[in-house]
Amino acid sequence: TPLHETQRDERESVTDLESLTIDLCKFAPDNQVTQSLKCCRRRRLNNISLCRGRFMSRRERIEAMLVDDPQDAFLRYGLAMELVKEGDVERALELFGGLMNDTPPYVPSFLMAAQQQVQRNHIDEARRVLRDGIEIARAQNESHAAGEMAELLSNLGSHGEAGI
Repeated sequence: TPLHETQRDERESVTDLESLTIDLCKFAPDNQVTQSLKCCRRRRLNNISLCRGRFMSRRERIEAMLVDDPQDAFLRYGLAMELVKEGDVERALELFGGLMNDTPPYVPSFLMAAQQQVQRNHIDEARRVLRDGIEIARAQNESHAAGEMAELLSNLGSHGEAGI
């Protein structure tokens, strides 16, 4: 369907089309939004920036992209990281847990989950996650990630061990 004149003028006034996708939700019927998001999925997160006439948060943009591909590990990881920034650590840990249980497990989620457990002073749980993560990282030939997790595990030392 053709855009109304005011919508066309608004669309034409945008000068940087590479960094800002025109208000997909506003210019497309609801049943076309998901298909439009599918086309933008591989672009930078900044490309999906407006919805219903307001700027979307980074979390909202990631959630919009997850509508098309809810199993995308990178997007789920990104959402968990945004939730950590927003202070929703419980939900972030749930997402990290799902990523750790994926086939194959998403290696970066182990380090991030362990760091959140340390922040919450759940040191024994952080150690368990790190040990599992190191094993999985090595199995996936992710030596750098295994090294980062081993370093954090070493830095924890005997801090917070049960019975000490």
